[in-house]
Amino acid sequence: MSKLEAATKPLEVFYDGTCPICRREVAFYRLQRGADSIAWRDISNEPDGCEIAIGLSKENGLEKFHVKEASGAIYSGGMAFVKVWLSLPLLYPLGKLFQFKAFSWVLDIAYSIFLKFRRRK
Repeated sequence: MSKLEAATKPLEVFYDGTCPICRREVAFYRLQRGADSIAWRDISNEPDGCEIAIGLSKENGLEKFHVKEASGAIYSGGMAFVKVWLSLPLLYPLGKLFQFKAFSWVLDIAYSIFLKFRRRK
């Protein structure tokens, strides 16, 4: 997907296509109703040192899951997942639930634990 096409979508997802778990999760999301309204961008093949979005380098983008809203706001980690879930009707209730601080901190802790065990190239 070109940068111009991505700019017309309300949400752009940046993910590491070299991570098997990340690929499977994104593949699941892409099968959901509403996924065509999201720009899905595997940043693993982007040139090293490049900026994939204003204020987001490829290296930082590969460290954890990021999304960018049409407004330019960038979210990472647990809140990035919440933004994706809110865009997919099947997962919308989960997104609404994890928007609350009482639940979002659990999501962030779980994701932090996952990141410690995730394989990187």
